[in-house]
Amino acid sequence: LKAAKDKAAKEENDVKVATEEFNKEKLETMQTLLKNMVDIETIYHKKILDSVATVKVKAEAIKVDEESKI
Repeated sequence: LKAAKDKAAKEENDVKVATEEFNKEKLETMQTLLKNMVDIETIYHKKILDSVATVKVKAEAIKVDEESKI
């Protein structure tokens, strides 16, 4: 009976350790994915802002009086 209890306790501990390791790996993976998503979004939005800034500069460079003449 003692051997069976010891075996059950060891198995329970093994399951606990395996579950903790799995949870750690899962959380690390999720953290990496979230960080990558944020990096991608940041780069994307920076590109959009750069593009908008370029359009603004070009729009401001239009010489309305000269361009409107026939």
